Amino acid sequence: MIAIVAPGQGSQKPGMLAPWCDPAIPEARDVSALIDELSEAAGLDLRYFGTEAAAEEIVDTAVAQPLIVAFSLIGLASLGGAELPADETVFVGHSVGELTALAGCGWRTTTAAGRLWSEVDGTESLPWPPSRPPTSRLSR
Repeated sequence: MIAIVAPGQGSQKPGMLAPWCDPAIPEARDVSALIDELSEAAGLDLRYFGTEAAAEEIVDTAVAQPLIVAFSLIGLASLGGAELPADETVFVGHSVGELTALAGCGWRTTTAAGRLWSEVDGTESLPWPPSRPPTSRLSR
């Protein structure tokens, strides 16, 4: 059994995206465009907030939640073409981690999950059940 777990608010830390923004790391080059797409979707410079911002700057829900979603989606995307056996893999998300779980189980694409964050007000969970039933790989 493989469990992919995506955290919720409170897991944000200064510099959490720094390894993903270092051009000397090959995997970072692979997700650079994704960071830009997620920044655009959130209306925030996630590259700044994830690498340079002080702890006080990332406490606000309006910054923390999209930063955490971006971090989790980048981690998910970094798995790339990894073959995860559908009958042995579960995706679990707490709070905004639900968005990553939705992307992981294939219900949303990575960038669509990032955009979905902007459709909720940031203070409550996603509507449940979703309008389209998720696959059996989604755990809530």
